[in-house]
Amino acid sequence: LILCNLAVRRKSLAKNLRFRENLKSNEENLFLYECRKFGLCAFFSPQLFVYHQRRKDLSSFARQIFSYGYGRAQQTAHDAESCHVAFLIPALAYLLPVAVLWSPELGVFAPKLIALYLGLSLFGALASREARAVGPFAMFGLIPLTAIVHGSYGLGFWAGTVKSIEARAAAF
Repeated sequence: LILCNLAVRRKSLAKNLRFRENLKSNEENLFLYECRKFGLCAFFSPQLFVYHQRRKDLSSFARQIFSYGYGRAQQTAHDAESCHVAFLIPALAYLLPVAVLWSPELGVFAPKLIALYLGLSLFGALASREARAVGPFAMFGLIPLTAIVHGSYGLGFWAGTVKSIEARAAAF
């Protein structure tokens, strides 16, 4: 579900219920959350779809995921209740290597943290629909991709969080 795939009857919207144009991404998620708060119902229609091409390279894919994390942070700053705790897991996972780098005494745990993270990435890859689609051997390629997704999303989330804090501080 992306913004260009939403259709809304204007007369069913409250005056202050609008898309937040200042969000980098996730504006549709926040909009749908706010619709629920106003008692409006959203439904899925399989007749509506948008075709899009996959990113051509890993760098543009990582930038896309960074943008999703950034947008999630903006959405959370706007309305914390709109963010499910599961969306914060990649952002929290990103803090593990950062904590090890910034705190030398945690360095002794680095191999264990890396093994834990790769184990979680393997579990995520095995549990994904994509793994079942590509087969048992190709799914191991999803392990580093899972790490890239979590890292990009987590970095985007924290960058968006810092930017939101800066914006609120500037408003005072």
